[in-house]
Amino acid sequence: MGTDATKGIPAVLGHPTGADWVDRYADENGLELLLLEPRVEYDACIIGVVERFNQHFVLYSKRKVLSVIAQQLGDMDDAIEWFDFNTNGGWYGDATWGFLDDELEER
Repeated sequence: MGTDATKGIPAVLGHPTGADWVDRYADENGLELLLLEPRVEYDACIIGVVERFNQHFVLYSKRKVLSVIAQQLGDMDDAIEWFDFNTNGGWYGDATWGFLDDELEER
């Protein structure tokens, strides 16, 4: 994996990732992708776009999203509960985002 030098976001197979790339990808492919809000906080958590049989969705780093929520709530346990119920538990159609479980520590 390489790195997008401007954002420090991983690049997979030589393709840049991150919010700017996702916006361009959606525009170029006529897609309406759902993104976590507020984007100013969650765009840095984007890994890329997942494609599955005629569907596309944005893939986020679960670790980074939990970190953002923990900063907002002040506690990681509260962040995990909030994430499980409100973020990961939400379904808004086939374009609903997904999360890469990139936790390195044991649970």
